[in-house]
Amino acid sequence: MYKKILASMLAVCLLFGNVMLVSAEEPNDGAVSEENREDYAPEPDIKMPEDPAENSWRYSDGEKIDLEEPALPEDEEIQIRAAGRSVLRGIDVSEHNKEIDWEKVKASGIDFAIIRCGYSLNTENRDDKQWERNVSECERLGIPYGVYLYSYARNDEEEGVTITSEEWALSEAEHALRLLKGHKPDYPVFYDLEDELVDKENLDKLASVFCNKLEEAGYQAGVYANLYWWTHYLTDEEVYSQWDRWVAQYNEVCDYKGNYGIWQYTSKGTVDGIEGNVDLNYFVVESDTPIGDNIRSPFFDIYPGGWFYPYVEYVANAGIMTGMTLNRFGYEDILSRAQFVTILYRMEGEPEVHYSEVFPDVADGQFYTNAVMWAKLSGSGVVEGYENGTFGPADDITREDLVLMMYRYAKSIGKDVSAQADLSVYPDADKVSDFAKEAMEWAVAIEMVKGDSGLLNPQGKSNRAVCATIITRFMEKFGETEGDKTEEGDDGGVDDGSNQDDGNSQGDESSESDGSSQSDESGDAGENSKGDVSGGNEGENSEGNI
Repeated sequence: MYKKILASMLAVCLLFGNVMLVSAEEPNDGAVSEENREDYAPEPDIKMPEDPAENSWRYSDGEKIDLEEPALPEDEEIQIRAAGRSVLRGIDVSEHNKEIDWEKVKASGIDFAIIRCGYSLNTENRDDKQWERNVSECERLGIPYGVYLYSYARNDEEEGVTITSEEWALSEAEHALRLLKGHKPDYPVFYDLEDELVDKENLDKLASVFCNKLEEAGYQAGVYANLYWWTHYLTDEEVYSQWDRWVAQYNEVCDYKGNYGIWQYTSKGTVDGIEGNVDLNYFVVESDTPIGDNIRSPFFDIYPGGWFYPYVEYVANAGIMTGMTLNRFGYEDILSRAQFVTILYRMEGEPEVHYSEVFPDVADGQFYTNAVMWAKLSGSGVVEGYENGTFGPADDITREDLVLMMYRYAKSIGKDVSAQADLSVYPDADKVSDFAKEAMEWAVAIEMVKGDSGLLNPQGKSNRAVCATIITRFMEKFGETEGDKTEEGDDGGVDDGSNQDDGNSQGDESSESDGSSQSDESGDAGENSKGDVSGGNEGENSEGNI
Protein backbone atom coordinates (compact mmCIF):
# COMPACT_ATOMS: atom_id res chain seq x y z
CA MET A 1 0.00 0.00 0.00
CA TYR A 2 2.87 2.36 0.87
CA LYS A 3 4.52 1.68 -2.49
CA LYS A 4 1.24 2.44 -4.23
CA ILE A 5 0.81 5.83 -2.61
CA LEU A 6 4.46 6.68 -3.17
CA ALA A 7 4.09 5.77 -6.82
CA SER A 8 0.98 7.92 -7.06
CA MET A 9 2.73 10.87 -5.47
CA LEU A 10 5.73 10.46 -7.74
CA ALA A 11 3.40 10.52 -10.71
CA VAL A 12 2.01 13.84 -9.51
CA CYS A 13 5.58 14.99 -9.01
CA LEU A 14 6.24 14.66 -12.75
CA LEU A 15 3.51 17.22 -13.29
CA PHE A 16 4.62 19.67 -10.62
CA GLY A 17 8.40 19.72 -10.68
CA ASN A 18 11.34 18.47 -8.73
CA VAL A 19 11.12 17.12 -5.21
CA MET A 20 13.47 16.49 -2.30
CA LEU A 21 13.59 13.16 -0.50
CA VAL A 22 14.95 13.03 3.02
CA SER A 23 15.68 9.73 4.77
CA ALA A 24 14.64 8.91 8.27
CA GLU A 25 14.61 5.69 10.22
CA GLU A 26 11.81 3.37 11.22
CA PRO A 27 11.73 2.08 14.79
CA ASN A 28 12.22 -1.67 14.93
CA ASP A 29 9.19 -3.71 16.00
CA GLY A 30 9.04 -3.71 19.78
CA ALA A 31 11.83 -1.21 20.32
CA VAL A 32 12.13 2.54 20.07
CA SER A 33 15.92 2.59 20.16
CA GLU A 34 18.23 3.87 17.45
CA GLU A 35 19.46 0.40 16.48
CA ASN A 36 18.02 -1.74 13.69
CA ARG A 37 15.95 0.97 12.05
CA GLU A 38 15.01 0.99 8.38
CA ASP A 39 14.72 4.18 6.37
CA TYR A 40 11.43 6.03 6.19
CA ALA A 41 11.44 8.58 3.40
CA PRO A 42 8.86 11.34 3.46
CA GLU A 43 6.55 11.52 0.51
CA PRO A 44 7.67 13.95 -2.22
CA ASP A 45 7.55 17.47 -0.77
CA ILE A 46 4.94 18.85 -3.16
CA LYS A 47 1.70 20.78 -2.85
CA MET A 48 -0.58 18.18 -4.39
CA PRO A 49 -2.95 17.00 -3.17
CA GLU A 50 -3.32 20.18 -1.19
CA ASP A 51 -4.68 20.39 2.34
CA PRO A 52 -6.72 23.44 3.26
CA ALA A 53 -6.33 24.98 6.70
CA GLU A 54 -7.99 23.06 9.52
CA ASN A 55 -11.76 23.07 9.48
CA SER A 56 -13.53 21.19 12.23
CA TRP A 57 -15.72 21.71 15.26
CA ARG A 58 -12.96 23.83 16.82
CA TYR A 59 -11.13 25.30 13.79
CA SER A 60 -12.26 27.59 10.99
CA ASP A 61 -9.76 28.06 8.17
CA GLY A 62 -6.92 27.23 10.54
CA GLU A 63 -7.98 29.58 13.31
CA LYS A 64 -9.31 28.47 16.68
CA ILE A 65 -13.03 29.12 17.06
CA ASP A 66 -13.98 31.07 20.17
CA LEU A 67 -16.35 28.47 21.53
CA GLU A 68 -18.80 29.09 24.31
CA GLU A 69 -17.66 27.01 27.27
CA PRO A 70 -19.04 26.56 30.79
CA ALA A 71 -17.13 28.51 33.38
CA LEU A 72 -14.49 26.40 35.08
CA PRO A 73 -14.64 25.96 38.86
CA GLU A 74 -12.85 28.72 40.76
CA ASP A 75 -10.29 26.24 42.01
CA GLU A 76 -9.21 25.02 38.59
CA GLU A 77 -6.41 22.88 39.96
CA ILE A 78 -8.74 20.36 41.56
CA GLN A 79 -6.78 17.83 43.55
CA ILE A 80 -8.46 14.50 43.17
CA ARG A 81 -6.93 11.54 44.90
CA ALA A 82 -7.41 7.82 44.62
CA ALA A 83 -5.08 5.24 46.11
CA GLY A 84 -2.76 8.07 47.11
CA ARG A 85 -2.37 9.57 43.62
CA SER A 86 -3.45 12.90 42.17
CA VAL A 87 -5.08 13.24 38.79
CA LEU A 88 -2.58 14.76 36.36
CA ARG A 89 -3.19 18.01 34.50
CA GLY A 90 -1.70 18.64 31.09
CA ILE A 91 -1.72 20.72 27.92
CA ASP A 92 -1.77 19.99 24.21
CA VAL A 93 0.12 22.32 21.89
CA SER A 94 1.08 22.94 18.29
CA GLU A 95 2.56 25.71 16.17
CA HIS A 96 -0.68 27.62 16.82
CA ASN A 97 0.65 28.24 20.33
CA LYS A 98 3.78 29.90 18.90
CA GLU A 99 7.10 29.65 20.74
CA ILE A 100 6.59 28.32 24.24
CA ASP A 101 8.71 29.04 27.31
CA TRP A 102 8.83 25.47 28.59
CA GLU A 103 10.74 26.31 31.74
CA LYS A 104 7.83 28.51 32.84
CA VAL A 105 5.36 25.80 31.82
CA LYS A 106 7.15 23.29 34.01
CA ALA A 107 7.33 25.73 36.92
CA SER A 108 3.56 26.33 36.61
CA GLY A 109 2.88 22.75 37.72
CA ILE A 110 1.78 21.24 34.41
CA ASP A 111 2.25 17.45 34.60
CA PHE A 112 2.37 16.49 30.92
CA ALA A 113 2.06 17.76 27.35
CA ILE A 114 0.66 16.29 24.15
CA ILE A 115 2.60 17.77 21.21
CA ARG A 116 1.48 17.95 17.59
CA CYS A 117 4.20 16.56 15.33
CA GLY A 118 2.50 17.42 12.06
CA TYR A 119 -0.54 16.91 9.90
CA SER A 120 -1.65 14.90 6.90
CA LEU A 121 0.64 13.20 4.36
CA ASN A 122 4.29 12.38 4.97
CA THR A 123 5.92 15.49 3.50
CA GLU A 124 8.26 17.88 5.26
CA ASN A 125 6.12 20.92 4.53
CA ARG A 126 3.42 19.29 6.69
CA ASP A 127 5.63 18.97 9.78
CA ASP A 128 4.53 21.14 12.69
CA LYS A 129 6.84 24.15 12.72
CA GLN A 130 7.31 23.98 16.49
CA TRP A 131 7.58 20.17 16.78
CA GLU A 132 11.34 19.83 17.06
CA ARG A 133 11.64 22.65 19.57
CA ASN A 134 8.68 21.51 21.65
CA VAL A 135 9.77 17.89 21.90
CA SER A 136 13.41 18.73 22.60
CA GLU A 137 12.41 21.14 25.38
CA CYS A 138 10.13 18.58 27.01
CA GLU A 139 12.94 16.03 26.92
CA ARG A 140 15.49 18.52 28.21
CA LEU A 141 13.30 19.54 31.15
CA GLY A 142 11.92 16.09 31.89
CA ILE A 143 8.31 16.95 31.07
CA PRO A 144 6.39 13.74 30.22
CA TYR A 145 4.86 14.06 26.77
CA GLY A 146 2.73 12.38 24.15
CA VAL A 147 2.27 13.15 20.47
CA TYR A 148 -0.58 13.72 18.04
CA LEU A 149 -0.93 14.00 14.27
CA TYR A 150 -3.86 15.88 12.71
CA SER A 151 -5.50 13.78 9.98
CA TYR A 152 -6.84 14.75 6.58
CA ALA A 153 -7.26 11.14 5.42
CA ARG A 154 -9.66 11.11 2.48
CA ASN A 155 -10.12 9.77 -1.02
CA ASP A 156 -8.54 12.18 -3.49
CA GLU A 157 -7.97 12.33 -7.23
CA GLU A 158 -5.91 14.94 -9.03
CA GLU A 159 -4.75 14.78 -12.65
CA GLY A 160 -5.74 11.12 -12.86
CA VAL A 161 -3.82 10.14 -9.70
CA THR A 162 -6.03 8.47 -7.07
CA ILE A 163 -5.19 8.12 -3.38
CA THR A 164 -7.56 6.21 -1.14
CA SER A 165 -8.25 7.30 2.42
CA GLU A 166 -6.55 4.16 3.74
CA GLU A 167 -3.40 4.93 1.77
CA TRP A 168 -3.59 8.44 3.12
CA ALA A 169 -3.83 7.13 6.70
CA LEU A 170 -0.80 4.91 6.12
CA SER A 171 1.20 7.89 4.89
CA GLU A 172 0.11 9.81 7.98
CA ALA A 173 1.36 6.97 10.18
CA GLU A 174 4.69 7.03 8.39
CA HIS A 175 4.73 10.80 8.81
CA ALA A 176 4.45 10.37 12.58
CA LEU A 177 7.10 7.62 12.61
CA ARG A 178 9.55 9.78 10.69
CA LEU A 179 9.22 12.59 13.23
CA LEU A 180 9.34 10.21 16.18
CA LYS A 181 12.81 9.07 15.18
CA GLY A 182 15.03 9.23 18.24
CA HIS A 183 12.18 10.11 20.62
CA LYS A 184 10.49 8.01 23.31
CA PRO A 185 7.17 9.58 24.32
CA ASP A 186 5.79 8.72 27.75
CA TYR A 187 2.19 9.03 26.56
CA PRO A 188 0.58 7.57 23.42
CA VAL A 189 0.84 8.82 19.86
CA PHE A 190 -2.71 9.97 19.08
CA TYR A 191 -4.49 10.06 15.73
CA ASP A 192 -6.50 13.31 15.63
CA LEU A 193 -9.81 12.65 13.86
CA GLU A 194 -11.81 15.84 13.59
CA ASP A 195 -11.35 17.57 10.22
CA GLU A 196 -14.45 17.87 8.05
CA LEU A 197 -12.55 16.41 5.06
CA VAL A 198 -11.76 13.10 6.80
CA ASP A 199 -13.48 10.06 5.25
CA LYS A 200 -16.24 9.52 7.83
CA GLU A 201 -17.48 6.40 6.07
CA ASN A 202 -14.21 4.62 6.77
CA LEU A 203 -13.08 5.91 10.17
CA ASP A 204 -12.64 2.50 11.81
CA LYS A 205 -10.30 1.39 9.05
CA LEU A 206 -8.36 4.66 9.07
CA ALA A 207 -7.81 4.42 12.82
CA SER A 208 -6.73 0.79 12.46
CA VAL A 209 -4.23 1.58 9.71
CA PHE A 210 -2.65 4.41 11.70
CA CYS A 211 -2.67 2.87 15.16
CA ASN A 212 -1.58 -0.60 14.08
CA LYS A 213 1.35 0.87 12.16
CA LEU A 214 2.46 2.85 15.23
CA GLU A 215 2.10 -0.12 17.57
CA GLU A 216 3.94 -2.42 15.18
CA ALA A 217 6.83 0.03 15.49
CA GLY A 218 6.74 -0.23 19.28
CA TYR A 219 4.80 2.91 20.16
CA GLN A 220 1.61 3.18 22.18
CA ALA A 221 -1.22 4.47 19.98
CA GLY A 222 -4.46 6.30 20.66
CA VAL A 223 -7.28 8.22 18.99
CA TYR A 224 -8.45 11.79 19.66
CA ALA A 225 -11.96 13.04 18.87
CA ASN A 226 -14.66 15.14 20.45
CA LEU A 227 -17.64 13.72 22.32
CA TYR A 228 -19.93 13.93 19.28
CA TRP A 229 -17.55 11.90 17.10
CA TRP A 230 -17.03 9.33 19.87
CA THR A 231 -20.78 8.84 20.26
CA HIS A 232 -21.80 9.05 16.58
CA TYR A 233 -18.88 7.86 14.44
CA LEU A 234 -16.27 6.10 16.58
CA THR A 235 -18.66 3.70 18.22
CA ASP A 236 -17.25 0.23 17.59
CA GLU A 237 -15.99 -0.81 21.03
CA GLU A 238 -14.15 -3.81 19.60
CA VAL A 239 -12.10 -1.48 17.42
CA TYR A 240 -11.40 1.41 19.77
CA SER A 241 -10.86 -0.55 22.97
CA GLN A 242 -7.52 -1.60 21.46
CA TRP A 243 -6.05 1.86 21.91
CA ASP A 244 -6.09 4.78 24.29
CA ARG A 245 -8.94 7.24 23.89
CA TRP A 246 -8.62 11.00 24.25
CA VAL A 247 -12.01 12.71 24.53
CA ALA A 248 -12.65 16.41 23.95
CA GLN A 249 -15.65 17.91 25.72
CA TYR A 250 -15.48 21.46 27.03
CA ASN A 251 -17.54 21.02 30.11
CA GLU A 252 -17.40 20.62 33.88
CA VAL A 253 -17.87 16.86 33.46
CA CYS A 254 -17.05 14.40 30.71
CA ASP A 255 -20.19 12.63 29.50
CA TYR A 256 -18.49 9.94 27.44
CA LYS A 257 -19.65 6.50 28.64
CA GLY A 258 -16.71 4.45 27.44
CA ASN A 259 -13.26 4.09 28.94
CA TYR A 260 -10.79 6.83 28.14
CA GLY A 261 -7.41 8.05 29.31
CA ILE A 262 -7.40 11.81 28.71
CA TRP A 263 -10.20 14.36 28.83
CA GLN A 264 -9.61 17.69 27.07
CA TYR A 265 -11.89 19.88 29.16
CA THR A 266 -11.27 23.43 27.93
CA SER A 267 -9.62 25.38 25.12
CA LYS A 268 -9.40 28.53 27.24
CA GLY A 269 -6.79 27.57 29.76
CA THR A 270 -3.98 29.90 30.71
CA VAL A 271 -0.52 28.64 31.55
CA ASP A 272 2.55 30.72 32.34
CA GLY A 273 4.97 30.52 29.43
CA ILE A 274 2.28 30.19 26.72
CA GLU A 275 0.92 33.22 24.90
CA GLY A 276 -2.88 33.28 24.81
CA ASN A 277 -5.22 30.41 25.55
CA VAL A 278 -4.18 26.76 25.56
CA ASP A 279 -6.07 23.46 25.68
CA LEU A 280 -6.12 21.84 29.13
CA ASN A 281 -6.54 18.14 29.83
CA TYR A 282 -7.04 15.79 32.74
CA PHE A 283 -5.46 12.40 33.07
CA VAL A 284 -7.17 10.19 34.17
CA VAL A 285 -10.94 10.28 34.82
CA GLU A 286 -13.18 7.22 34.93
CA SER A 287 -15.66 7.24 32.08
CA ASP A 288 -19.20 8.18 33.05
CA THR A 289 -18.72 9.95 36.37
CA PRO A 290 -18.08 13.61 37.28
CA ILE A 291 -14.49 14.46 37.94
CA GLY A 292 -13.68 13.75 41.55
CA ASP A 293 -16.15 10.89 41.99
CA ASN A 294 -14.13 8.05 40.56
CA ILE A 295 -10.61 7.82 39.19
CA ARG A 296 -9.02 4.99 37.31
CA SER A 297 -5.45 3.82 37.56
CA PRO A 298 -2.63 6.15 36.44
CA PHE A 299 -1.84 3.59 33.74
CA PHE A 300 -3.58 3.93 30.38
CA ASP A 301 -4.04 0.18 30.03
CA ILE A 302 -5.51 -0.51 33.49
CA TYR A 303 -9.23 0.14 34.00
CA PRO A 304 -11.58 -0.46 36.92
CA GLY A 305 -13.63 -3.56 36.23
CA GLY A 306 -10.71 -5.46 34.74
CA TRP A 307 -10.00 -8.65 36.69
CA PHE A 308 -6.40 -7.60 37.39
CA TYR A 309 -7.13 -3.96 38.30
CA PRO A 310 -7.00 -4.33 42.13
CA TYR A 311 -3.83 -6.42 41.93
CA VAL A 312 -2.02 -3.88 39.77
CA GLU A 313 -3.16 -1.11 42.10
CA TYR A 314 -1.78 -3.02 45.07
CA VAL A 315 1.68 -3.71 43.68
CA ALA A 316 1.97 -0.21 42.20
CA ASN A 317 0.99 1.51 45.45
CA ALA A 318 3.36 -0.73 47.41
CA GLY A 319 6.23 0.15 45.06
CA ILE A 320 6.71 -3.52 44.18
CA MET A 321 6.00 -3.08 40.48
CA THR A 322 6.00 0.03 38.33
CA GLY A 323 5.05 0.66 34.72
CA MET A 324 6.67 -0.30 31.45
CA THR A 325 6.57 3.45 30.78
CA LEU A 326 5.34 6.30 32.93
CA ASN A 327 1.72 5.63 32.01
CA ARG A 328 1.59 2.06 30.69
CA PHE A 329 1.68 -0.88 33.07
CA GLY A 330 1.99 -3.45 30.28
CA TYR A 331 -0.24 -6.13 31.79
CA GLU A 332 0.20 -8.44 28.78
CA ASP A 333 3.99 -8.18 28.69
CA ILE A 334 5.86 -11.36 29.58
CA LEU A 335 8.23 -11.27 32.55
CA SER A 336 11.83 -12.39 32.32
CA ARG A 337 13.63 -14.28 35.08
CA ALA A 338 15.71 -11.18 35.79
CA GLN A 339 12.61 -9.02 36.19
CA PHE A 340 10.88 -11.40 38.55
CA VAL A 341 13.86 -11.95 40.83
CA THR A 342 14.25 -8.16 40.95
CA ILE A 343 10.64 -7.85 42.11
CA LEU A 344 11.28 -10.37 44.90
CA TYR A 345 14.44 -8.49 45.86
CA ARG A 346 12.40 -5.30 46.15
CA MET A 347 9.84 -7.11 48.32
CA GLU A 348 12.69 -8.09 50.63
CA GLY A 349 13.75 -4.48 51.04
CA GLU A 350 16.76 -4.62 48.70
CA PRO A 351 19.36 -5.69 51.28
CA GLU A 352 22.99 -4.80 50.67
CA VAL A 353 24.89 -7.33 48.60
CA HIS A 354 28.31 -7.63 47.03
CA TYR A 355 28.99 -8.73 43.49
CA SER A 356 30.49 -12.11 42.76
CA GLU A 357 30.73 -13.81 39.38
CA VAL A 358 28.47 -16.68 40.36
CA PHE A 359 26.87 -16.76 36.91
CA PRO A 360 28.83 -16.01 33.71
CA ASP A 361 25.78 -14.29 32.18
CA VAL A 362 25.18 -11.93 35.13
CA ALA A 363 27.60 -9.02 34.87
CA ASP A 364 28.09 -6.35 37.49
CA GLY A 365 26.08 -3.15 37.07
CA GLN A 366 22.96 -4.61 35.43
CA PHE A 367 19.52 -3.68 36.73
CA TYR A 368 19.11 -7.22 38.07
CA THR A 369 22.65 -7.83 39.36
CA ASN A 370 22.01 -7.12 43.04
CA ALA A 371 18.77 -9.10 42.94
CA VAL A 372 20.49 -12.16 41.53
CA MET A 373 23.32 -11.87 44.07
CA TRP A 374 20.73 -11.77 46.88
CA ALA A 375 18.70 -14.66 45.43
CA LYS A 376 21.78 -16.85 44.95
CA LEU A 377 24.20 -15.93 47.75
CA SER A 378 22.03 -14.87 50.70
CA GLY A 379 21.07 -18.42 51.59
CA SER A 380 17.50 -17.86 50.47
CA GLY A 381 17.79 -20.43 47.71
CA VAL A 382 15.39 -18.46 45.54
CA VAL A 383 17.47 -19.28 42.44
CA GLU A 384 20.03 -21.96 41.76
CA GLY A 385 20.87 -21.47 38.10
CA TYR A 386 20.88 -23.82 35.12
CA GLU A 387 22.83 -27.05 34.91
CA ASN A 388 25.28 -25.37 32.54
CA GLY A 389 26.08 -22.79 35.23
CA THR A 390 24.18 -19.84 33.77
CA PHE A 391 21.23 -17.90 35.18
CA GLY A 392 19.40 -16.95 31.97
CA PRO A 393 18.31 -13.40 32.94
CA ALA A 394 16.53 -12.76 29.64
CA ASP A 395 14.59 -16.03 29.61
CA ASP A 396 10.81 -15.81 29.89
CA ILE A 397 9.51 -17.06 33.22
CA THR A 398 6.83 -19.75 33.17
CA ARG A 399 3.97 -20.08 35.60
CA GLU A 400 5.59 -22.97 37.45
CA ASP A 401 8.94 -21.13 37.53
CA LEU A 402 7.24 -18.16 39.14
CA VAL A 403 5.44 -20.35 41.69
CA LEU A 404 8.67 -22.16 42.54
CA MET A 405 10.52 -18.91 43.20
CA MET A 406 7.64 -17.65 45.35
CA TYR A 407 7.70 -20.93 47.30
CA ARG A 408 11.42 -20.71 47.91
CA TYR A 409 11.09 -17.05 48.89
CA ALA A 410 8.31 -17.86 51.38
CA LYS A 411 10.47 -20.56 52.98
CA SER A 412 13.43 -18.22 53.18
CA ILE A 413 11.51 -15.65 55.21
CA GLY A 414 10.04 -18.21 57.57
CA LYS A 415 6.50 -18.50 56.19
CA ASP A 416 4.48 -21.69 56.60
CA VAL A 417 4.65 -23.65 53.36
CA SER A 418 3.24 -26.91 54.67
CA ALA A 419 -0.17 -26.58 53.00
CA GLN A 420 -0.73 -29.05 50.16
CA ALA A 421 -3.51 -29.39 47.60
CA ASP A 422 -4.53 -32.28 45.39
CA LEU A 423 -3.54 -31.25 41.86
CA SER A 424 -5.37 -34.17 40.25
CA VAL A 425 -8.51 -32.04 39.92
CA TYR A 426 -6.72 -30.20 37.11
CA PRO A 427 -6.64 -32.04 33.74
CA ASP A 428 -3.06 -30.93 33.09
CA ALA A 429 -1.67 -31.78 36.55
CA ASP A 430 0.74 -34.23 34.93
CA LYS A 431 2.33 -31.34 33.04
CA VAL A 432 3.74 -29.89 36.27
CA SER A 433 7.45 -30.67 36.44
CA ASP A 434 8.57 -32.86 39.33
CA PHE A 435 10.82 -30.14 40.70
CA ALA A 436 7.85 -27.71 40.90
CA LYS A 437 5.12 -30.10 42.10
CA GLU A 438 5.47 -29.38 45.83
CA ALA A 439 5.54 -25.64 45.18
CA MET A 440 2.46 -25.82 42.94
CA GLU A 441 0.56 -27.88 45.54
CA TRP A 442 1.33 -25.21 48.13
CA ALA A 443 0.35 -22.33 45.82
CA VAL A 444 -2.99 -23.95 44.98
CA ALA A 445 -3.66 -24.81 48.63
CA ILE A 446 -3.31 -21.19 49.77
CA GLU A 447 -5.24 -19.99 46.67
CA MET A 448 -2.30 -18.02 45.37
CA VAL A 449 -2.91 -19.92 42.14
CA LYS A 450 -6.50 -20.63 41.12
CA GLY A 451 -6.05 -22.03 37.64
CA ASP A 452 -6.07 -20.74 34.11
CA SER A 453 -9.44 -21.48 32.51
CA GLY A 454 -9.64 -24.68 34.55
CA LEU A 455 -6.01 -25.60 33.92
CA LEU A 456 -2.78 -25.11 35.82
CA ASN A 457 -0.96 -24.31 32.57
CA PRO A 458 2.42 -24.78 34.30
CA GLN A 459 4.47 -24.22 31.13
CA GLY A 460 2.55 -21.10 30.10
CA LYS A 461 4.47 -17.84 30.20
CA SER A 462 3.73 -15.43 33.03
CA ASN A 463 2.74 -11.91 32.10
CA ARG A 464 2.82 -8.87 34.35
CA ALA A 465 -0.87 -9.12 35.27
CA VAL A 466 -0.34 -12.69 36.49
CA CYS A 467 2.70 -11.59 38.48
CA ALA A 468 0.81 -8.71 40.11
CA THR A 469 -2.04 -11.05 41.04
CA ILE A 470 0.14 -13.75 42.60
CA ILE A 471 2.19 -11.24 44.56
CA THR A 472 -0.95 -9.52 45.88
CA ARG A 473 -2.44 -12.84 47.01
CA PHE A 474 0.87 -13.73 48.67
CA MET A 475 0.94 -10.44 50.56
CA GLU A 476 -2.69 -10.77 51.61
CA LYS A 477 -1.97 -14.25 52.94
CA PHE A 478 1.31 -13.59 54.74
CA GLY A 479 1.29 -9.86 55.48
CA GLU A 480 4.13 -7.41 55.08
CA THR A 481 7.62 -8.41 54.05
CA GLU A 482 10.89 -6.66 54.80
CA GLY A 483 10.37 -4.43 51.80
CA ASP A 484 7.10 -3.13 53.21
CA LYS A 485 8.77 -2.21 56.48
CA THR A 486 11.20 0.14 54.81
CA GLU A 487 10.41 3.67 53.75
CA GLU A 488 9.40 3.88 50.11
CA GLY A 489 11.60 6.08 48.00
CA ASP A 490 11.56 7.33 44.43
CA ASP A 491 12.62 4.35 42.39
CA GLY A 492 12.99 6.39 39.27
CA GLY A 493 10.51 4.35 37.26
CA VAL A 494 11.07 0.75 36.37
CA ASP A 495 13.61 -0.80 38.68
CA ASP A 496 12.46 -4.30 37.84
CA GLY A 497 14.05 -3.83 34.46
CA SER A 498 10.81 -3.62 32.51
CA ASN A 499 12.19 -0.64 30.62
CA GLN A 500 15.53 -2.28 30.02
CA ASP A 501 15.15 -5.88 29.01
CA ASP A 502 11.92 -7.73 28.47
CA GLY A 503 13.67 -11.00 27.86
CA ASN A 504 11.51 -12.66 25.27
CA SER A 505 13.74 -15.70 25.00
CA GLN A 506 12.63 -19.05 26.28
CA GLY A 507 13.89 -20.39 29.56
CA ASP A 508 13.03 -23.30 31.83
CA GLU A 509 13.51 -23.30 35.57
CA SER A 510 13.43 -27.08 35.40
CA SER A 511 17.10 -26.97 34.49
CA GLU A 512 17.81 -26.17 38.13
CA SER A 513 16.40 -29.45 39.34
CA ASP A 514 16.05 -32.05 36.65
CA GLY A 515 19.14 -31.44 34.58
CA SER A 516 17.41 -30.40 31.36
CA SER A 517 19.32 -27.96 29.22
CA GLN A 518 18.78 -24.25 29.00
CA SER A 519 17.28 -22.79 25.88
CA ASP A 520 19.81 -21.35 23.49
CA GLU A 521 17.62 -18.32 22.95
CA SER A 522 18.79 -15.53 25.20
CA GLY A 523 18.56 -12.40 23.09
CA ASP A 524 17.49 -9.13 24.60
CA ALA A 525 14.16 -7.71 23.54
CA GLY A 526 13.43 -4.06 23.03
CA GLU A 527 12.37 -2.06 26.03
CA ASN A 528 8.78 -1.61 24.86
CA SER A 529 8.27 -5.00 23.32
CA LYS A 530 5.02 -6.73 24.11
CA GLY A 531 4.85 -10.17 25.54
CA ASP A 532 2.97 -12.97 23.85
CA VAL A 533 -0.01 -13.86 26.02
CA SER A 534 0.13 -17.49 25.12
CA GLY A 535 -1.27 -20.16 27.33
CA GLY A 536 -4.41 -18.25 28.22
CA ASN A 537 -2.68 -15.91 30.66
CA GLU A 538 -4.72 -12.91 29.68
CA GLY A 539 -7.81 -13.92 31.64
CA GLU A 540 -9.50 -10.65 30.79
CA ASN A 541 -12.92 -11.32 32.22
CA SER A 542 -12.21 -13.84 34.93
CA GLU A 543 -10.52 -13.16 38.22
CA GLY A 544 -9.90 -16.86 38.59
CA ASN A 545 -7.70 -17.09 35.50
CA ILE A 546 -4.40 -17.23 37.33
